[in-house]
Amino acid sequence: MEQAELLDKIQNRTKFLRNKFSESDVNYLSGELSQLIFKEEEILTPFLDPAQRQILKELAGNDFSLQEFGGYHDFEKARVIIRKDWQYQEVNSFEVALFEINYNQKFSQISHGQILGVLANSGIQLSAFGDIITDGQGRWQFFAKQELADFFQNEIFKIGSTHVKIKKLPINHVLPVVDEHEENSYIVSSLRLDAVVSALSRISRKQGQGKITDGEIKINWHEEHDFNIMVKMDDVISIRHLGRIKIINITTTRKGRYCLEVYLWQSKNHKIKRH
Repeated sequence: MEQAELLDKIQNRTKFLRNKFSESDVNYLSGELSQLIFKEEEILTPFLDPAQRQILKELAGNDFSLQEFGGYHDFEKARVIIRKDWQYQEVNSFEVALFEINYNQKFSQISHGQILGVLANSGIQLSAFGDIITDGQGRWQFFAKQELADFFQNEIFKIGSTHVKIKKLPINHVLPVVDEHEENSYIVSSLRLDAVVSALSRISRKQGQGKITDGEIKINWHEEHDFNIMVKMDDVISIRHLGRIKIINITTTRKGRYCLEVYLWQSKNHKIKRH
């Protein structure tokens, strides 16, 4: 395919996706593909969340090869190698490094939120690091760009009030990961997003609509501003500062209401109300 023809396809997809997804994400990823058309043999992205990778897949169509790796089997964030043609990529091609947080587990505890806060406020971009994982017994690890190994090991010495030491490990020394979700159910009057948000947060429907229009709600990692949208099975709904749920089943009650069975991941500081 000629370069001009391929570029035209990318531009048309970009225009369409701007109305569907985050415009800044669409523009950034479209720019990466356009750069690849004219210059590079391949591009290695920073860590992308599932929503960003969905955008990239829709932009790329069948015209580019995409391979992704986030450090372990059940990754959420991952780096992607984009090529014009398919070529198998070894794990080290993704330049993903594994770090363990060493601290005195006998006298201290640290949390996912504390680790994320330190990483996010360390002066690097959120896209520079990937998932934060735990074995549920006090050990914590995270993934980041290989090039930042010295920074993490030489600059981060405290998480919360706990003194820590960051150690780089071989990528195959990943913890047996424990998913800290809970299972719960919620009765809602409607499957509309505002009704679900109000039920999860124990607030009024109008307040739920305010959270949505203020950009505090994401569905499947995309910010959602339409409170009329209907949720469905397997949707992941995030509420800023509170946590997130994944809908695993929807049934109806005898009174015509809906029962949502969910997996629930809660913020340590502000919690989604449990039923």
